[in-house]
Amino acid sequence: MNAKYIGSDVHSVIAGFKAEMQAKGKTLKAVYFVACGGSEAALAAGKYMLATESKTIGTGKYNSNLFVHDTPKALDDSCIVVCCTLKGTAETIEAMRTAEAGGAYTIALTGAPETPMAKAASCVILYGGAGVASNSTSMSVRIAAEILHQFEGWENYEQVISLFDKINGIVDQDKQNWLERAKAFGRDFAKDEIFYVLGNGPLEGTAYSMAFCHLNEMQVKHAVMLPSGDYFHGPFETTTKELAYVLLETNGKSRALDERVIRFFERFAGRYTIIDAAESALYKEADPGIAEYFEPVVIWPIERMFVEQMAEVRGRSMDDRNYMWKFEY
Repeated sequence: MNAKYIGSDVHSVIAGFKAEMQAKGKTLKAVYFVACGGSEAALAAGKYMLATESKTIGTGKYNSNLFVHDTPKALDDSCIVVCCTLKGTAETIEAMRTAEAGGAYTIALTGAPETPMAKAASCVILYGGAGVASNSTSMSVRIAAEILHQFEGWENYEQVISLFDKINGIVDQDKQNWLERAKAFGRDFAKDEIFYVLGNGPLEGTAYSMAFCHLNEMQVKHAVMLPSGDYFHGPFETTTKELAYVLLETNGKSRALDERVIRFFERFAGRYTIIDAAESALYKEADPGIAEYFEPVVIWPIERMFVEQMAEVRGRSMDDRNYMWKFEY
């Protein structure tokens, strides 16, 4: 397949989709974000922004294989499907084919023009190479912002776009501010085998990434991701003074859910770490209503730094794997 577009100009891509829809007398009905693992966590940022801010556009986030086998019946040429994989996860390539077969406008987020994903897609947005400002999480936010701007005239668009120019510096500053706490986490929790990782709202996908990618995959630790709002509906019964907990606390609209968890931790948990987005330099640079959409961009490298410090204490590389890339599965 020869891609119609390969580059990083999200604005032009969305403008092209809108023009084609208008020519057919259609408007945008739904946007689906589709990926696996860390890429799925990255797309959660864009999905959250769009689901929260849009007044007319439906949205959903799918594991790639689920999208293939349980494709939404609403899929058609009034939809946009965003698929993400750095190189070419097989399930995500198949999801792209499913989206195109359904007539949707498709975007492949991938790392280079020659990846298997790029070769399978008709429209390719490249990410990476310029710090967090152009990683997959940031690009998902850019895509959501462009869709809101071009299809709904979103009033916060300019603030969002201008913040991308500052985001690398914000993350550098945050890393310095959190480094000593990350080192302490590495020392204190290196021998723990079970972790509960909580988050909600804009940071739910980041909590998923910390549990599934950084603890399960890269450190072979047992880790459970819990949405903060669900903690009190079963999982809190397992709370003890000995278990290890990490809470990624949002400073956005749903902060109250995390504060409720903290109050319970203070009474019944003994070993917990809180990474509070309110401490990020992000909130010195942007209005809270905009800053919360960038929490996944800034907190992802922070929580990873915490796990990296643990990896250093343990002497286990973040690149080691037991099964990935070694077997067919």
